[in-house]
Amino acid sequence: MGQGYEDHLVTPEDAIPEVDKVQWKKIDAQLCSVLWQSVDPKILHHLRAYKICFKFWTQAKGLYTNNIQRFYKVVSDIVHVRQQDMDLSTYIGQIASLKEEFLTLMPFTNGAEAQQIQTDKFFMVLTLIGLRSDLESV
Repeated sequence: MGQGYEDHLVTPEDAIPEVDKVQWKKIDAQLCSVLWQSVDPKILHHLRAYKICFKFWTQAKGLYTNNIQRFYKVVSDIVHVRQQDMDLSTYIGQIASLKEEFLTLMPFTNGAEAQQIQTDKFFMVLTLIGLRSDLESV
């Protein structure tokens, strides 16, 4: 990939000058084909809809680089926290700790697009937490 085509991964289509768009789209389609073939089949269905490398790469990067396992654990702990076998101050301390860890992984955002990405990520994790036990490997 690193043969002068990285702009397809970091530049949105609307930033390409009109005079260059036809050639850019041809190369982009070829690169997307390579990207689709290089992705783990388990997540390919999440990425197949992205026909432009920039969007594909942005989504894939989000899936792979976000610490999803840690985020899953924090959200799971939040969903399943109970006061059982601990005094009230320990329970409240645990809630406060989970809140801080959650905010570290999902800080407040200013933009609507960033907020939408975070909301999607959060609900994806909630979906995974709620899966039946025979589907846990998903």
